[in-house]
Amino acid sequence: MLGTQSAVAVTWIATTRVDIIAPAAQTAGVVNVSLTSTTYGTALLMNGYTINVRPYITTASHPSAPFAGGMQCTLTGVLGNGSDITTVFIGGTPASIQSQTSTQVVVTTPALGTAGNKTVLVRSISFGESVYGTGLVYNPGAIDISLLKVVLLLTFLLFGIWC
Repeated sequence: MLGTQSAVAVTWIATTRVDIIAPAAQTAGVVNVSLTSTTYGTALLMNGYTINVRPYITTASHPSAPFAGGMQCTLTGVLGNGSDITTVFIGGTPASIQSQTSTQVVVTTPALGTAGNKTVLVRSISFGESVYGTGLVYNPGAIDISLLKVVLLLTFLLFGIWC
């Protein structure tokens, strides 16, 4: 048992060693390990195993990015211990990590040459990998709203047509 959960699989290697596959966990923390054998009884190792929950991303501060990259984007979720995220990939290209905490990582988006949804993958030393299902959408470029207002105003003034 790992805490209160049974191991998924147990392989007895020798009287002094067993290999186990740990169950999926919903909460992180240190748990006791107990091993019960019909021959040897129960052995207990207090605080013998640390559970690290797989990181996951819940939101991105900017759901879209320009082709040229260079935009700062904050990814929020459960992202490790705050210092062990090694890489963030957007569309398979490494993003530059600016800062990280256990709940946020700030990256600068990389330049990508194609439009569409791009998968976001966060890689942590202690917590493994997580893929942000929604990802980021790369667009050819942002529309300058102030320029759009000028064009609409000129259209109205010159042609009397309000769009």
